[in-house]
Amino acid sequence: MTISGTNDHAGRKGAPILIVSAMDSSGAAGMALDVRVIESLHFAVRCALTAVTIQGDDGVVDVRPLPPALIRLTIRTAFTDAPGIAGVKIGMLADAATAFAVAESLEPIARSKVPIVVDPVVRSTSGSPLIDDDGLDVLLHKLLPMCSLATPNREEALALAERRGIITDNEEDAAAFLLALGVGAVLVTGGEGTGEACTDTLYLPSGDTVAFQHPRVKGPVPRGTGCALSSAFAAHAAVGFPLEKAVHTSIDMVAGLIESSTMVGRQRLLFPGDRSD
Repeated sequence: MTISGTNDHAGRKGAPILIVSAMDSSGAAGMALDVRVIESLHFAVRCALTAVTIQGDDGVVDVRPLPPALIRLTIRTAFTDAPGIAGVKIGMLADAATAFAVAESLEPIARSKVPIVVDPVVRSTSGSPLIDDDGLDVLLHKLLPMCSLATPNREEALALAERRGIITDNEEDAAAFLLALGVGAVLVTGGEGTGEACTDTLYLPSGDTVAFQHPRVKGPVPRGTGCALSSAFAAHAAVGFPLEKAVHTSIDMVAGLIESSTMVGRQRLLFPGDRSD
């Protein structure tokens, strides 16, 4: 799929998308998946690794954050090298020191209005925590206010609100809390729900909502859908797609990946590889 559009931020030919995320050793999510999605949309990538995770069929085995100084240097180098950055996707942050290093490093690019999307990774698919409580605080008060879009699933949206003392089972309340922090828009994804259709809901600062539906895949939920969606949005926003179009196009892309996902061992993968030869 090739995307086209106009955007002052991406006016420098070949400007890449910066991925700020962790490496999943299984390759099913995180940085490895982000790169595949963005390159499939014909963007170059720059990578700022936040942590190395050891993951497999039984979930997360270990997490090792990278030194914050190294993260700062990586992001600064991506911004200062020609031709700059067209968009930013932020994934797993692991802890407060990492989250603060990312937030501090992104302040100059945020002021330039380059689109930034945050996939607020709170837990792995298997339920293991992937950010500590202090890291959530930095995410809430430093990173989310500088972002164009946040893409939590329902559980993540409720967990973020709960961290600030808002105990609710209502995703609308959680989304309203996130919008009040200053994030441009909130897309609460519905992949973990039940029923024949999956509904993703876009919450706007105006109070309006836009619902997007696609068929729910039968069987295990594929890994990496949140990573793929936020990465796709970063690319579509970078070429100037309006918010709703960027969201809709990204959801359609990921729905197609889900439809063609395949069980490999005990995991359902969005990019299972082609071994037909």
